[in-house]
Amino acid sequence: MLVKRISEQLPVRDRAIILFLFSSGCRVSEMSKLNIENVNLDKRTDEVIGKGKKIRHIHFSEECALVLTDYLRTRSGNLNEPLFMNKFSHSVDKKLRQSTLFYPVSLLFSCFV
Repeated sequence: MLVKRISEQLPVRDRAIILFLFSSGCRVSEMSKLNIENVNLDKRTDEVIGKGKKIRHIHFSEECALVLTDYLRTRSGNLNEPLFMNKFSHSVDKKLRQSTLFYPVSLLFSCFV
């Protein structure tokens, strides 16, 4: 419930990132390598390239799929683009920790420690 309450106050891209990370267990570095074409919203699955360049299949929540759908409506529709882009139209990267998302994400994960 806390995840939902905090994420609802954020822009749709940030909400999608938080819900994706939280519900999939995906690492930020894995998420930054995803393209739109990698995501299957109907099956709520994704293929990520993890540590050691191993491909693994992840699943995300139905709520995450709904928010991702809303977010993708705001995008150009090019399937080769990164799933999550920064304001410079580049893929989000490991510097996500330095962004405005750091506080809500750290607050969420601190609740489970």
